[in-house]
Amino acid sequence: MRQLPTPAGNGTTLVDLSELANGVYLLRVSAPDQALQTLRFAKY
Repeated sequence: MRQLPTPAGNGTTLVDLSELANGVYLLRVSAPDQALQTLRFAKY
């Protein structure tokens, strides 16, 4: 899981990109000021 600094500079934003299946990826983004967002998308 990669840690990226937030634009404001306070706290960290966690970005996790994992491949579930062939061409299907799961992207999870967690920021201190928001709940965990999970996006599932297919690679075209």
